Amino acid sequence: MGDDSNEIQIDGEVMRLRFLAFHPSAVYIFPEFYFTSCLPILSINKSEHLDSICYDTSETIREHHTSPDFMRISLVVALLAILFSDAFAQTEKSLQSKITSATVFNDRALVTRSAGGSFAVGKYNLRIAGLPLLLNDQSVRVLGKGMAHAKILEVRVEIAQLDSVSDVGVKELQNKLKQVQDEIRKNDDRRAVVSQQKDFLNRISIASSENISKDLRVQRPSVDDWQKVMSFLDASFSRLSSEQRDLDAKRDELRKKADQIQFELNNIGAPKQPREKQVVIGLDVAKEGKLDLEVSYLIQNASWQPMYDVRALTSEKKIELTYNAQVWQNTGEDWKDVMLTLSTAQPIIGGNQPTLATWFIDVFGGTKGAIQGFVRDIASGEPLGGANIVVEGKNVGATTDPNGLFVIQDLDPGDYSLRVSFIGYQSKTVRAQVAAYRTSRVDAVLDAVSVDMQGITVTGERPLVEKRATNAARVESQDAQIAVRGGRSGEVGYFMDGASARFETARVQSGTTSTAFEIVAKATVPSNNTKRKVTITVASLSGDFRYSSVPKLEPRAFFKTNVKNSTEFPFLDGSMSVFVDNSYVGNSHMPTVMPNEMFDAFLGVDDGIKVERKILNKLTETTGFFSKSKKTTYDVVIKVENLKKTAETITIQDNVPISRHEKIKVEIESPKPSELQPTADGFLVWNLELKPGEKKEVRLKFSVEYPTDMTVSALE
Repeated sequence: MGDDSNEIQIDGEVMRLRFLAFHPSAVYIFPEFYFTSCLPILSINKSEHLDSICYDTSETIREHHTSPDFMRISLVVALLAILFSDAFAQTEKSLQSKITSATVFNDRALVTRSAGGSFAVGKYNLRIAGLPLLLNDQSVRVLGKGMAHAKILEVRVEIAQLDSVSDVGVKELQNKLKQVQDEIRKNDDRRAVVSQQKDFLNRISIASSENISKDLRVQRPSVDDWQKVMSFLDASFSRLSSEQRDLDAKRDELRKKADQIQFELNNIGAPKQPREKQVVIGLDVAKEGKLDLEVSYLIQNASWQPMYDVRALTSEKKIELTYNAQVWQNTGEDWKDVMLTLSTAQPIIGGNQPTLATWFIDVFGGTKGAIQGFVRDIASGEPLGGANIVVEGKNVGATTDPNGLFVIQDLDPGDYSLRVSFIGYQSKTVRAQVAAYRTSRVDAVLDAVSVDMQGITVTGERPLVEKRATNAARVESQDAQIAVRGGRSGEVGYFMDGASARFETARVQSGTTSTAFEIVAKATVPSNNTKRKVTITVASLSGDFRYSSVPKLEPRAFFKTNVKNSTEFPFLDGSMSVFVDNSYVGNSHMPTVMPNEMFDAFLGVDDGIKVERKILNKLTETTGFFSKSKKTTYDVVIKVENLKKTAETITIQDNVPISRHEKIKVEIESPKPSELQPTADGFLVWNLELKPGEKKEVRLKFSVEYPTDMTVSALE
């Protein structure tokens, strides 16, 4: 019959069993049969150990036993069958999740939700519902931690059709809109009735006039009859006209109300149709216990921008800087009490002092040319400083200045393709045609795109707990963890017990091409594009206050301070509200400034310093007898007057042309080389100390000489 391992002994009686597996979730039991293929199982009772359960579908099923022993055996094996069916079954389980953090990029966000629970041994299909349709399916990532031993079998995203819209805010607005639309229909119905009543009165009036004409031939109507008819028509028309005006006014009011509700609905990113996305996680738990899951995904329609409040305290020679950020989103889900991380985007706001460019002169009609232009944001029109422009096929290019200006020189005549790129924007190729010794104007506009999240991130954090503080830190480790798609085992969670400092600043993470700020305080950002302000840090910086001017471009004195970024935070390009001694003076912009780097913070224009530039004389003469030359002499004066009651320092910038041809000669007559030397780019800088009410002037005199048969470009 077979070996003893195929037998079960109960009360001294040996019975043989046969198992037929027709379905993974059902096991069929028959007595007294041989076993041909076996599966290891646990012992049935304490005294006997059954090594295996076996399958043999080739044997003929014998007659069923009806003895009590057989019934007992059947009951025992039925219990085993239940155990085996449980091993093959998958449990469906819905998990409630909550948004805990969001990392905001230029045009999207990385949202993290937390969920969890206790799990017995077995296989599960975990479902996290209520997710917006804008969710990027390919970006879903799952990280698990806990006491349970488990592995994730799969992660997938499904679209679920609901009976109604799940978002409570959307439901409320939709109900309000329906009520208003019902009132509009009732109003329209009443207006139609009033219009019909007025038409009916018109017909009565016409009919009455005809009847009165007939009555005049038979009998004279009395004055009282006339008055009754006129009073009736007048009262009725007045009442109906008044009601019609009220109905028209109410209709306009209801339509405005409906438009406002519809506008709010349009600005809520939640889907208006009853659909949502759901994340399904296949989980295999080998050891029961608690498991915490983090589900993260990318989603569109979120952004942020840096902004600054700069308060100049002139008496203390200090700058109080508040580093803020505006955050907004329209993703379809509200972020309530979440931890925010802001990744770099660099919108550059204009308003800084103009930048003086190198002044080149050369032979007109020669063999070289140049390209210059501006790079701007396509949406706002603001200049993009720091954008890269590369001439395709050549190892030349340029970078835009803070005003978005670029210049590429020494190009042979011909057609060129320029590749324009900027971090956080879609790169673009523009065409340019270069003529000999001419400067071609080519502008480019860029459209913002997502910030690349790839790359290595180096983290530098401000200590969360000062060494002298009494706060305590608790470290909790887990016995078992799981990680999927980038998660790491052995991660440790840190928790803070105590409170901290006077002001909580953000933590900064700096990478090669990006920076991120982890906001300490939790924030709430609704999904309606409402801008919320969060504070990154507040810093007190020392400044060297002075004035500067480029009168050739703008004859005004700019108040500025030279400041060192003594914080650990990089300052990103952004708008800056400027206050001087608690008085608001206007808006400027903050350039990108790294930690420990010096920068000029422009604090607006001060009319207390008067600047004026004049060309006193421009003389062109012909010299030489055989080889004739043309010589143009420029005589420029710059006048500065201090109208303030305090002594001030001002820096004046101007320039002279730089020749790129050997036959073009530039000679500086004033200032003398012993007084002031121009830079290699032809810039001259005067530093003037002015007492209260004092006036000073500087002279700039230079000449440009070239052959008379040569035409020189770019002369002033």
